[in-house]
Amino acid sequence: MSLGIWGSLVKLVRSALVVVLLGFSASVVLADGVDPLVGIKSGGGSTPITITDPNPTVTATAGTTGCIIAGDTCVVDVFQNQTGSTLTNLTIFITTTLVGGNPLNFTCNDAETEAFGIFGSCLATVVSGGTDLFFSGGTGVAPATFECPAEFEGCFFVGGEFAVDIEGTITELPPNTSITTQVITSPEPGSALMLLFGVVAFALTKVARRAA
Repeated sequence: MSLGIWGSLVKLVRSALVVVLLGFSASVVLADGVDPLVGIKSGGGSTPITITDPNPTVTATAGTTGCIIAGDTCVVDVFQNQTGSTLTNLTIFITTTLVGGNPLNFTCNDAETEAFGIFGSCLATVVSGGTDLFFSGGTGVAPATFECPAEFEGCFFVGGEFAVDIEGTITELPPNTSITTQVITSPEPGSALMLLFGVVAFALTKVARRAA
């Protein structure tokens, strides 16, 4: 598919989302109409996701480099899976971002996400402090390999990269807007502890019932 046709397709999808979003404008506060779409695509040069740091955070400003549609502004954060396992799903948390005093409403760009085949679906949920975008399906993100080529000095990770593309028009996402994103590939420590204590409490309850 040529870039011209691809650009037209994405614009058509965006136009369809405009109609849907406008239908909910009475209950959702938007900044200047339609807000940025978020998708997953291929990318290179990255922030590592590791076993010791499974939920890295990146802050970047909107510009025109790396955008899918000419004339758009975007924030493209590239990550690399260095966990040793395939990421079959992940959550992208975007902290609340204000434009003109109003919070941006980040929505899924399913067309872009499905086109690159890394993930097959996206679900956006407004949560405390920002928006969670849950990606699943597709092939997932294979782990990077640690290689030490004879022709180079030193060793490095190869592959396992993907990009989080937050993109909108210049009105939707003004240049130099600062956006903080976090990739969440494992439960937060607090959630993990709550889950652990819940399992222990359940086990103790079953023991107590049996003893009775």
